[in-house]
Order: sequence, then C-alpha cells, then structure tokens
Amino acid sequence: MANTARPEPRRRSFLELLDLNDRAEVEARGRPRQFNAHQLIFKQGDPTGRLVIIKHGLVKVSLAVGRQPAMLAIRGTGDVLGEMAMIDGRTRSATVAALTPVSAVILEPPVDDLLTRPSISRALLMIIVRRLREADRRRVRFGRANVTERVAYLLAGLAEHGYEQRSKVIIDFVSQEDLASAVGATRPTVNRSLSQLSRQGILTTEGQRISILDLERLRRTGG
Repeated sequence: MANTARPEPRRRSFLELLDLNDRAEVEARGRPRQFNAHQLIFKQGDPTGRLVIIKHGLVKVSLAVGRQPAMLAIRGTGDVLGEMAMIDGRTRSATVAALTPVSAVILEPPVDDLLTRPSISRALLMIIVRRLREADRRRVRFGRANVTERVAYLLAGLAEHGYEQRSKVIIDFVSQEDLASAVGATRPTVNRSLSQLSRQGILTTEGQRISILDLERLRRTGG
C-alpha cells in the first residue's frame, strides 16, 4: 500500500512570526489590495520599495533568464514579498504574479520605524536566512541530481502549498513549463520524468493537476 504521508508541518510565515501587537500594527498600517489570478503584482527591475504581505492566496516568483522566465518559488498565505528591495533600496530582483485570487496588505515606504521593532526585524531576518538556506540546498541538490530527482525534489517542496483530497496531496497551481524552468530542463524531459514517477506509483497527472500518492517516496526520490 502506498505511503500517503501528509505534507510536513508548514513553516511559520512572516505574519506568524510577529508578536500580536506588531502584527496588528502591520495590518493597520497596510493598504488592503486584491489581485486576480494571473495578475502581475510587481516586475523584476521595478524601482518601488513597497512591502507586500499575502493574507490569502498563492503567487509565483520568477526570474528572467534569457528569453524565458524561470520559476524560483511559490509563496502563500502569510508570506512577505519585496523585503530585499525595501531594505536595500534597489530594484526588484524578481517578478511576482498571482496564481490564484490573492488578498494582500501593501506597506508603502518609509517603514523605518517598523523595522526597528524586534519581532518585525527578527521575522524579516529569519525569512531571508530561510530562503538563503533553501537556495543553497536546492543548488547543491540540483548540481548532482538527474531531472527526475530534481522534479521529485521540487514537487516535494511544493506539496506544502497543495491540499489533501482522499489521502492524496494535490498540486494544481503550476504548469509543466513552470516545472521545466525551475529544474533547468525542457518540458518533454519533465513530462518523461512525471511519467516515470507515475509508473512507480508515486503520483498521477491529469493536465496541470498532479496528485501525489506517496509523499514519502517522492521525498526520498528527490533526496
């Protein structure tokens, strides 16, 4: 029987890392904003330094590489976007677009008084360090893995943002083009890797919908 392990406990988001008073202050100071699915939130190279906090929904973070954008990450409820540009004043380092309808809170500069609050500065630091660690692990893993192992590694991480349905973990918010750009392969190669994982009983695919049947085996395959 397949091991239908649930996703690992979700790591605490930026909002969850704040103490109650600072969270209330951030939400009170912020301007509520709604984004439609597929709507651009900000673009790589934009000069703005505003901070975007996701209250609900999923977004895709991508980086322009040649003529095709590469998917870097998926962010979800409670996550913060634009923290680096807000801190160092430089232009946006990536493009962010909504994958689903998104409710957000927008903090416009200046926010120096907020950054001096211990729980806010510590939360931002923890988020930045966490993302640097993730990038390092991914770079090391991808450097020695084949495409199927890369796809498994990526899907195991994306499972955090999936939902459970009849003992399966469903991922239906990324395309095969997204997966290909994220693992540095072509779409046909990723399709073959998904077929291989399907034959092994680890997952099934139907269009853009990926149903993970055995999350523990997927994690082991991805290393």
